[in-house]
Amino acid sequence: MAFPVIRLEIESMRHTIKTALTQYEMQLDADIQNAVDLYCSSDNIQSVIYRSAQEEIDGAIKDEIRKFFTYGKGREVIRQAVNEILSENIE
Repeated sequence: MAFPVIRLEIESMRHTIKTALTQYEMQLDADIQNAVDLYCSSDNIQSVIYRSAQEEIDGAIKDEIRKFFTYGKGREVIRQAVNEILSENIE
């Protein structure tokens, strides 16, 4: 009984795939560069700087307020108000 001989020629397929991947990589590089160029416009960078500065300033203010009510005079004011309300409810 004779078995059929199967012959695969993959060199051409390898070249086609390699060419397609190279073209895809070139297009991907161009798309990424275009996205970076669009994002890094002067107006957008200024906008990002402004938003980031606002977020940091907001965070710093909130942090100081939290410290005031956790460790500072604000805690004492809250403690006194709570004690007054509790004293009124007990009498």
